[in-house]
Amino acid sequence: MKLLKSMEELCTSYNIPQKDGFQEDVYFDDETGLIRKTYKVIQTSIDQAEMIQSFDDYRRVNGIQLPFRVESQYPPNEVDLNIINQLEINQRMHTYTDQYAAI
Repeated sequence: MKLLKSMEELCTSYNIPQKDGFQEDVYFDDETGLIRKTYKVIQTSIDQAEMIQSFDDYRRVNGIQLPFRVESQYPPNEVDLNIINQLEINQRMHTYTDQYAAI
């Protein structure tokens, strides 16, 4: 665990081992507990590559805080930006068991 001072925010990072043998650094905002950034090395079809994801614009959806802006960086020069305008979570779905439980 290490502390990171970035953009005047204090974050705590955890290094999490992955099943593929790589490590992922996850940075949590100390004030909100929300994920602000992740960093990991991934295996591509050509070679290994860095992947940095930043999470922002958290909004409450059915009582859960979810990021509506996710930026993925693949240094040195590729960036993907995903912006969610609207998000709905399905209500409980009925299953086959629920349908025939009363029979």
